[in-house]
Amino acid sequence: GPADRAGLRGFRIVRSERRVGPRLYVQTSIDRDYADTIVAIDGTRVTTHTEFLEIMDRHQPGDTVTLTILRDGRPQQAPLTLGAA
Repeated sequence: GPADRAGLRGFRIVRSERRVGPRLYVQTSIDRDYADTIVAIDGTRVTTHTEFLEIMDRHQPGDTVTLTILRDGRPQQAPLTLGAA
């Protein structure tokens, strides 16, 4: 979708295995630190899901917005062309 085309990263699922005797224990967890964090849309700071939705509702499919994201603790700009819901 649009987020993939913009190069945004989501959560990563981490799988770990541990062998104890003849048994193999498999555990999965979510690495939330891997995901990009959206902190602004077109220069307007967003801190909540509601703020994000309010800003995005002002746009139409095909519009391009510039997201400010934090990736690995560093701010980056990512242009995003909106798709239809």
